[in-house]
Amino acid sequence: MLEARPDPFSPPKRAESLFIKFIKASPVTMAIILLNLLVYLVFVQASSSLRGFSYENLALIPAAVTGLSLFRPQVGSFTTIFTHMFLHGNLLHIFINMFVLFQFGPFVEMRLGKLRYLAFYLLGGVLAGLIQVVVTPASPVPAVGASGAIAAVIGAFIYLYPHSRLYLFFLIPMSSFTLAIIFTLFTLALIGSPFYLGGVELSLGLANGAHLGGFAFGYIGFFALGLRMKKLAEPLTLEDVLRRL
Repeated sequence: MLEARPDPFSPPKRAESLFIKFIKASPVTMAIILLNLLVYLVFVQASSSLRGFSYENLALIPAAVTGLSLFRPQVGSFTTIFTHMFLHGNLLHIFINMFVLFQFGPFVEMRLGKLRYLAFYLLGGVLAGLIQVVVTPASPVPAVGASGAIAAVIGAFIYLYPHSRLYLFFLIPMSSFTLAIIFTLFTLALIGSPFYLGGVELSLGLANGAHLGGFAFGYIGFFALGLRMKKLAEPLTLEDVLRRL
């Protein structure tokens, strides 16, 4: 029996890089990032009047949802709880959000599965928007951005990988669980500050209610899922997940 040997004249097959495998293993995260970038580019190229009209009618305005404002978006006040998560205020805003999503999203998607992850992401964004309305019911300030949905992804990530090492401000190493406690306490302190007591946004423009609501949904939701799905309760590290690619 003859033994098949590789053709010495054929070009060698290049091993697929870990980065490419990482991209291919998280198509939903990559599609969400591309969609947000596309929407942002469309609005950047749009005329100022069209851009202003779109932001007025697609951004989440808590006072319009609660009826404490006479303004009503043409798409419907409750629809903006969904549409607001695909809008971003400026280049820095969308860069930070998409960078964070790229860092955390794939590790959650690879554990949860594509369709469940997509449903989880969208539901997290909607619930985060609702929490922001509850926290600032009289606020006339439009809220935009995917940070509520991304906070849900981060909450899920911390549930799945509580001992993974993260860096606060890219400098201070700590476990993801410790960072979660710091984030929660800091956000609660902001929500309890005098700036929020009248339903008025902070001058920083941070939708802290949405951040905390999304994060809580992500962590608690995955805790509940972990009780029913054994693969989510499996204690894996980031290295374990990457080795499976």
